Amino acid sequence: MLLTPAYAADAPPDPPWEGLTVAGIFGANASGKSNVIDALEYMTSMVRRSFRESEPGGGIERYPFALDPAMADEPSSFVVDVLIDNVRYTYGFALDDVRILEEWMFSYPKKRRRIIFQRRGDEYTYGDHSPEAMRQAEQLTEPNVLFLSVGVRSKQRVLLPVYSWFQDIEWRTSRDIEFRFLSRERWSPEISLDRLTDLLRAADTGIEGAVLVDESEAEYSARVGSQRRRTMEERTRRAASGSTSSTGARTGRRR
Repeated sequence: MLLTPAYAADAPPDPPWEGLTVAGIFGANASGKSNVIDALEYMTSMVRRSFRESEPGGGIERYPFALDPAMADEPSSFVVDVLIDNVRYTYGFALDDVRILEEWMFSYPKKRRRIIFQRRGDEYTYGDHSPEAMRQAEQLTEPNVLFLSVGVRSKQRVLLPVYSWFQDIEWRTSRDIEFRFLSRERWSPEISLDRLTDLLRAADTGIEGAVLVDESEAEYSARVGSQRRRTMEERTRRAASGSTSSTGARTGRRR
């Protein structure tokens, strides 16, 4: 890749190429640079696929912060602020293991916020300029599916600029590359695990050691599925308990 200076004073005279806009993320080791990319990749996947791949009542697969167990009970939030055809858009959502908790999209065509839609649980609100037909997509949106994903498939053109922004992202990340030093053919537990442990220590992750656990695909699927079921059952139990307490409190006031 050839990088061209962004400022004219720094550029060579009459270069035989066009400038390429590049954004960089800088930070110390283990400061979260990769997490920014992972979060955007996850958000893109949700926008593109939640309508096609989410089963009714099937919950949502997500990746809460692993080093703090309390974060498993906290929602995950994602927001982008983008400029599309000289119009600023803000789109975001918050979710847990069960459902979409919030979702919103705003535009700023005249530098003032214009609501396209807002969603809190099962409640939807729309802006004065939002087409009436958007309400039809609301009836088709499952709790674990993004309204944006449903809306564009029901021909809500006002949602298309933001959806297309996600759709046009092309990923060139480590998930798209098969690293040879991690391939099974060249994997040596005695050598590679020690090297990876040294790398984790050098990156100042706080991890001092690692153990390789070999499990089959069936064992992995069973373990992950069991964890998700326990989480969903616990959330359902808490929600039911909270509803009972709220009803009891209202009954007490009537007395």
